[in-house]
Amino acid sequence: PGGLTRYIMSIGKFSYDAQGAATVASGVVWDVSDIKHAEEELSRNRQFMEAVLENINSAVYVKDSQGVYTFVNGDWERATGMRRADVLGKSTLELNHQGRGQEYHDADMQVMNCGEVQTVEETVQSGEQTLTYQTVKVPMRQGGQIVGLCNIAFEITERKLAEEALRTSQTQMRTLVDSIQSVIFMKDAQGRHLLVNDFYEKA
Repeated sequence: PGGLTRYIMSIGKFSYDAQGAATVASGVVWDVSDIKHAEEELSRNRQFMEAVLENINSAVYVKDSQGVYTFVNGDWERATGMRRADVLGKSTLELNHQGRGQEYHDADMQVMNCGEVQTVEETVQSGEQTLTYQTVKVPMRQGGQIVGLCNIAFEITERKLAEEALRTSQTQMRTLVDSIQSVIFMKDAQGRHLLVNDFYEKA
């Protein structure tokens, strides 16, 4: 009716006489349209979310409440060198993750137990390169109960290397300035000192 597809489930049976001829047919019919439509909506929502998670330029995985992988995206596969076909249905304890399986498992279970979003920095060995990620761990709820965890990791390796290079440069500059036996200082537009060297402090 009204262009809406209805779904029917039926069960039937025949009764037979002594000669094996069917004499009575009986059965039950259920309208399961609401269930089917809900399943279709759930499937569409899942497909939409997976499409989003595949294209956010971040390594993403989802686990159930027992710490078992239920989804990983392409960026996660590339970062870890592991295929989703070998990962889904398993936990980090089974996969070991280069000897850090227990560590990763405990970290995720802690987030699910406390029920709060957590942001941390993590390192992953990818071949000969060490990658640094800023990771957001989000407990997933259904009906007030925590049913799993979504982990979204943004690679910040280049930023961390740049920060380290800046710190090294600042340290080198400070060492050089302090080694000069003359007064050196730097002020901002308001006349506040930004830098003074050792000779300035002793003068």
